[in-house]
Amino acid sequence: MGELKWFLLAFFGLWALWVLTGGPARIENRKRPFLEQPSPIESGKPYTVQELKTKNNR
Repeated sequence: MGELKWFLLAFFGLWALWVLTGGPARIENRKRPFLEQPSPIESGKPYTVQELKTKNNR
């Protein structure tokens, strides 16, 4: 029973941190939903669907 208590406490702690940092309403999640590959392949920055279409049409 003690392990379940610690698991639930850790899960609740992660949920609280997620909510405090903006949860699902974070602006960067809505405007730029995709990430490039990390360096050294690409920069790892977020991008939009329109930027993806532009990048693939080059």
